[in-house]
Amino acid sequence: MALGSDALFKAGILNTIILVVFATTAQVTIGLMLALACSRVGHRSRIYRTLFLLPILIPGIIIGAIWRLMYNYQFGVVNQILDLVGLGPVDWLGSSSLALMSVIIVDIWHWTPFSFLLLLAAVEALPKDVSEAAQIDGASKWKEFRRISLPLLWPAIFTTFVFRAIIAFKVFDEVYLLTGGGPGTATEVISFTIYQRFFIQDNPGYGSAMSVTVIFIIAAVIAVALTRQRSRSQ
Repeated sequence: MALGSDALFKAGILNTIILVVFATTAQVTIGLMLALACSRVGHRSRIYRTLFLLPILIPGIIIGAIWRLMYNYQFGVVNQILDLVGLGPVDWLGSSSLALMSVIIVDIWHWTPFSFLLLLAAVEALPKDVSEAAQIDGASKWKEFRRISLPLLWPAIFTTFVFRAIIAFKVFDEVYLLTGGGPGTATEVISFTIYQRFFIQDNPGYGSAMSVTVIFIIAAVIAVALTRQRSRSQ
C-alpha cells in the first residue's frame, strides 16, 4: 500500500499537525504568561515554580488514567462541574468532534511546565536597566513589554516553540491511554499509526517507511523555520 493512498496515514498526519499547532501555541503562550507573572512575585516565586512544574513530573500513564476518569461521561469531575451549571454531561472522549480537543487539553496541561521553565530562564535574564529606563520615560507596562521585552524574548520563544513542536509531533501516550485513536480516526496521530503498523498489523517494512517519511517532514519543517528565523534576525 502506498502512503499517499493510506487513509489512516493521512488522518494521522492531519491530526498530528492540528495537535502540534494548537497545543504548542497554547503551551508557549501560557508558559510565557506564567513566567512573566512568576518573575514579579519576589520571594514567593519558589512556591509558584514548584506548583507550575508538578504536571511534568507525573508519569504519562498516571496522567492518562487520571484524565480518563476526569473525562468519564457518567461520573467524571469535568461533567460533574458542567452539570452543576446546567450544561449537562458531554462525551469528551467518545465524540468525534471533541475527542481531539480533549487530548490537546491534556497535552497542554502536561507540557506547559516545559515551556514555562525555558521561558522563565529567559525572562529572568532580561536586562533590568532597559525596562527601568522605559518606565522612567513614561512607557506603560504593555508598551514596555511589546516594544522591549518581547523582542528580547523572541529567540527564547522561538526555540521553545521548536523544541515543543518536535516533542508534540511524536505524541503517543495521551492518545493511547485516552482514546486509542478513536472514535474512528478522530484522534489518530502519526506515532500511533506507526505503532499499529509495526506491532498490531505486524508490518515492520511499511511502518519503517512511515517513520522515515515523518522524519523527513519534521526535518523540512525545522529547516524552513530556522531559515525564516535567521533571515528575520539579520
